[in-house]
Amino acid sequence: MSSARWHVSKVPKNDIDSITIRGDHRKPYVQNYIREFGVRKCEANALVAAPQAGRQLCRNSILQHIPSEAVRTYNRKLTSARTQLQQALRDAISM
Repeated sequence: MSSARWHVSKVPKNDIDSITIRGDHRKPYVQNYIREFGVRKCEANALVAAPQAGRQLCRNSILQHIPSEAVRTYNRKLTSARTQLQQALRDAISM
């Protein structure tokens, strides 16, 4: 299931019928979207109305483009850096 299909089927959205897409309406990706989902505008407010679904949509979209090991490596480095910072702050306070 594509990210767009997941978004349209799972996240509450504000639809505006018969919208005009500035200059992009003839581009293939817009035409593909219209064929698949119909003419509608999905507002960013839909993500605000369903923040957990919005976070999951963003996370899934990002994870399509990076290896899963990269997330684990980042988290390890972040944990290490936070530990070092906490120790430095404790040392500075105790001086």
